[in-house]
Amino acid sequence: MPYPRAYNATTDMVDAHIAAGRGDKPAFVDPGETLSYAGLAERTNRVANLFRTYGIARLEAASRRGNTIGAISYGSIASILKHGLDKAFATEPAPDTPPIRHGNIRGSGYFH
Repeated sequence: MPYPRAYNATTDMVDAHIAAGRGDKPAFVDPGETLSYAGLAERTNRVANLFRTYGIARLEAASRRGNTIGAISYGSIASILKHGLDKAFATEPAPDTPPIRHGNIRGSGYFH
């Protein structure tokens, strides 16, 4: 059975517009700013680089810390990661507990 490609919203919603020559057109409009497709792609790549450098768990923890203290810019999140200030906001690993058994939870055998 063929599987679809891994979905990347940036490819479909940003890169396709840039490839079609619309990189300078507005992609995001907000009362505070307007970003072109090229500008949105640049910001997306910066966040992707943080993900590659620090991993998703640390990036999410840094984002939680940034939201808590009102420091939500790229520079603030990068600084939180660089200085290890995200570690206090890391989530605890899920306990190793058995799965929930309930009549309304069908399990993998239900699906074909």
